[in-house]
Amino acid sequence: MNTTSVSFFFFFTLSLILISAKGSLIEDTCNEVRSQAPACITILSSDPRIAAASNKNKLAKLTLQMCVDKATEAQNVIKGLAAAAKNPALEACATTHYDYVVGSFKSCLMEITQDPQSSNYDARVSGDGAGYCDTAMSKANLINPVVSAKNKEMVMLSFVAYAVTNNL
Repeated sequence: MNTTSVSFFFFFTLSLILISAKGSLIEDTCNEVRSQAPACITILSSDPRIAAASNKNKLAKLTLQMCVDKATEAQNVIKGLAAAAKNPALEACATTHYDYVVGSFKSCLMEITQDPQSSNYDARVSGDGAGYCDTAMSKANLINPVVSAKNKEMVMLSFVAYAVTNNL
């Protein structure tokens, strides 16, 4: 073998090792939420920046930023639906309940370096606002598949946020 072939083989092998270690980081993290682990792995692996995270702190920060972004996006969608429907339950979801979701994810992200235990708590309760939204909609006999899907996504992201903050 010439020097170029040896160098290529060495870097190829090293790349495979690093990729498998990063996959292991996501899998090890997601195993914290047992029954939700497959969905957690799918969510984290779908973002190349998160998939490339080299340690738990980087994984947590990137994941929590994704959670803030997705929660804000969901709230904006629900605000648009509430403005069109003029329904009190939907308006409560768009404001009070999703303010709670977005606020919890933001707190979780802000606390990650200085108070990981509080960050972990905020991660765990961040999906509660989506549950409150489901309850409000149910009491009003209101069915909206878009809102239901957003609520399920926020609950799942709460599990994911919990997983990434649990062992910091």
